[in-house]
Amino acid sequence: MDTSSARSRLHDELRDLRQTLEKRRETAGLDESQQDSTGELSSHDQHPGDSGTATFQRTRDLSIEDHLESEIEEVEAALERIDQGSYGRCEVCDGEIDPKRLRARPHARFCREHRSDTEE
Repeated sequence: MDTSSARSRLHDELRDLRQTLEKRRETAGLDESQQDSTGELSSHDQHPGDSGTATFQRTRDLSIEDHLESEIEEVEAALERIDQGSYGRCEVCDGEIDPKRLRARPHARFCREHRSDTEE
């Protein structure tokens, strides 16, 4: 994959990730306390099951937000690698990353041999 098409795909992906993150933040109420976001005056007037569900949902939303922020950082790092001339090179062995891999995952940092389980 040439760097101009990679740059374009990465910018599109970055835009989409940022929009998704912004929408989630608007709808999930993560900038409020859990008590404020549920509309309850006190945590004591909720059934323990309701409180557990609210806690689970908030934890899930925070985890999704963290994942989106991590993906944004990965895409931004790939754009920096393009600028530095190291895009498409494995960070471990400096070997070429398979162009098919880059088409599937334009912000890939590692060749197939050195990819981490968390990258996939």
